[in-house]
Amino acid sequence: MSTSLLSPTDTTAASRFAPVTLMYDEVLIRKAVRAFWWRTLGMGFFAAWCLTAAMLLVLLMGGDRSWFVGVLAALALFVAFIALAGYRTHYRDRIEVLRKMSDGRAQLHVQDETVTFSSRNSSSTFPWSTITKIWRFDDFWLLFYGRAFSILPIAQIGEPMRAFILKRVTEAGGKLR
Repeated sequence: MSTSLLSPTDTTAASRFAPVTLMYDEVLIRKAVRAFWWRTLGMGFFAAWCLTAAMLLVLLMGGDRSWFVGVLAALALFVAFIALAGYRTHYRDRIEVLRKMSDGRAQLHVQDETVTFSSRNSSSTFPWSTITKIWRFDDFWLLFYGRAFSILPIAQIGEPMRAFILKRVTEAGGKLR
């Protein structure tokens, strides 16, 4: 007999789930930002960049010093700079948040209509509809709010609460990946 992770006898999230303490550290931040960066840019980006760099190298080795080679070199450097600057910006922003937390701990409290993240220094509560998508990875999830994202370490979150979060996000129109 199959049983649902969300029992129909429990009428509210508050009766199902106690707040969970989430643990953040620099290793988790680095992994999450790298996963975001990789999934955002994708293999196609790196393949195109390597192909461009290889073509540039062949042209230079062949003695070509035309304006086309200059534009190609500038483009390759510019694209690499933008990609690396994007990684650095996201990483720096997340590390700054971690340092403001002081102890690397936050509380997650899920309710039927809202989700709350709180630490010693701040608290944020928002409706489930604010989360537009969730990218799931082995050790963490990335929760997106428009163009911004938060890292949700899932090691401390039990399967019933994970299922509840996914259910609420999809019911509110969010996408899962």
